[in-house]
Amino acid sequence: MRFAFIQTEKATYSVRAMCRLLEVSPSGFYAWQVRPESAHARRDRHVRSRVCASFEANRRRYGSRRIHEDLRDQ
Repeated sequence: MRFAFIQTEKATYSVRAMCRLLEVSPSGFYAWQVRPESAHARRDRHVRSRVCASFEANRRRYGSRRIHEDLRDQ
């Protein structure tokens, strides 16, 4: 989360200053940028897209129980 924030704000603020403020190392930030996405993160992104699709397909009316049921039926 910290590295993602640094990524979005690096055009405005210096990476070193943000790393110092957020108590992370600049080398850790640069290593994070080139690190491949983990299997867990890919799975989370896939599930999140299916949840959003189910929510939108049901006119933004379904709650967590109905969405869970909908995904389970798929």
